[in-house]
Amino acid sequence: YLSTTGATVAYLAIVAIIIYQVVQILRVNIPILKKGVPEDDKYPFSSVAALNSTYFANFGAELAVVSMLPMFFEETWGLNAAMAGLIAASFAFVNLVARPMGGMVSDRMGNRRFVMLSYMFGIGIGFVMMGMLNSSWPLIVAVAITIFTSFFVQGAEGATFGILPSIKRRITGQISGMAGAYGNVGAVVYLTIYTFVTPTQFFYIIACGAFLSWLICFLWLKEPEGGFAEEYYVSSVDRMLEEQQTAKPQVKPQQG
Repeated sequence: YLSTTGATVAYLAIVAIIIYQVVQILRVNIPILKKGVPEDDKYPFSSVAALNSTYFANFGAELAVVSMLPMFFEETWGLNAAMAGLIAASFAFVNLVARPMGGMVSDRMGNRRFVMLSYMFGIGIGFVMMGMLNSSWPLIVAVAITIFTSFFVQGAEGATFGILPSIKRRITGQISGMAGAYGNVGAVVYLTIYTFVTPTQFFYIIACGAFLSWLICFLWLKEPEGGFAEEYYVSSVDRMLEEQQTAKPQVKPQQG
């Protein structure tokens, strides 16, 4: 799509942005690491990495599959474009129920880690089944399998954000933003892979991504401490920042 010169300029721009980001990351974090973090303010970053992998594997898969699913139904069962798009829309439509349900189940089961592992395993099974689909399968069964898979994909997204606020209250926004970014990264990676493989291979690859994320969660994801407590855990640094905020002089608005 680009000329050699255009591609070279694009690559150089990407490298420059990456270098800038790395420099900024080091500039901000090296002083913090040298100073050290109080023991009661530490949190398991391995859990953050595991949740990044889940959003890569579930939201990334959703965006990628929604993009290719109409063409898959159209070519496999000989449907017209409108009907194929309507059937493929069932994958996204399930989102209205399944994603909030994933968060609700995470809240009520009493074990957020177990819920996350269950959903990610369900995603893997679902995409393996979708990889087995071909024109010999009844269309209604294919639609049912698609909805089944979507139920786990969307539910896993809700379960991911069911855990995120419990990792570290003060930086919930940062952790959530990082996980959300990996969802888009997953979509780009999966759709790039799709240009080189068949739909069947594509579904199996996404299934492998889900099972890999399940393994990462099994090894790294920790059940958040106080995830079901009535009050958030407040560390010494949280209290210090709160005191600093309280001590700031309040600027009174001038009377007109």
